[in-house]
Amino acid sequence: MSDKSQTKLQNLKMTGERLSREKEKQLKQSGQMVVKRKFGWMYAPDNLEKWLEKMEELGFNLYRIGNGGTAFYFIQYSPRKVRYCADFQSLSNESYFDFHREAGWNHIYSSYSSFQKWTIWSREFADGEKSYQLKHARRVAIIYTMMFLPLVALYIFMGVFLNNLPKMNIAINLLCIFVFGSYIVRLWLYYIRLRKQNDFRSP
Repeated sequence: MSDKSQTKLQNLKMTGERLSREKEKQLKQSGQMVVKRKFGWMYAPDNLEKWLEKMEELGFNLYRIGNGGTAFYFIQYSPRKVRYCADFQSLSNESYFDFHREAGWNHIYSSYSSFQKWTIWSREFADGEKSYQLKHARRVAIIYTMMFLPLVALYIFMGVFLNNLPKMNIAINLLCIFVFGSYIVRLWLYYIRLRKQNDFRSP
């Protein structure tokens, strides 16, 4: 890659400017841009944060995230020490964004859904810096538990008390119980992992 191209890509990361689709296509064809997909990352956001930080260490700098929140575009440039934070907010006004920007965080992505409002932030950091979102993790686990637990209870009730359900409906009930139940378990495991990390690193 030429020095001129390197400077342009570095400026893109600093300003948040978007490349044209044609330029993105050229970068993909040359291997300078790679696209990775992560589905269901909001049920274990700490794993997403670690993955993004590892990609930065390998020299794959996050350029942007697709509108759906599952496609992650990386430009191969140079290793960086970057902290990522996937933050859940039931309500996020302009003061929320101003607060994070003033604290040195860069806004990477916000989901369009008003039902699940996720925002991803990044910030270059120094060795030994602690930035765990224990409070957010607990709130996310509680909110999603309140959303999914009634559904799990409903499907259990239908399976136990409605004995005349067709076999297909019973299978669907069991699948829904498993899926929604696994979401709840994964979210609380996420909170427990962060709490253990926080306790371990505390002086």
